[in-house]
Amino acid sequence: SAMTDQTTSDYSHLIGRGCEDIDLSCLPKTYRILGPDSMATMDFNPERLNIHIDESNNIIAVRFG
Repeated sequence: SAMTDQTTSDYSHLIGRGCEDIDLSCLPKTYRILGPDSMATMDFNPERLNIHIDESNNIIAVRFG
């Protein structure tokens, strides 16, 4: 499917931006936003984009899994 063709580099432009500035419609159907103290399930989902934010809600990393 088209979803599995996406890579982390497709979303690397988000790094350094504020979480509130993201156009959610541009994200894959399955995503989650993880803060510094967020608990996350350890299940691996290659189509889920994990968006990691810092204390100021700035995006510091994006990766699938």
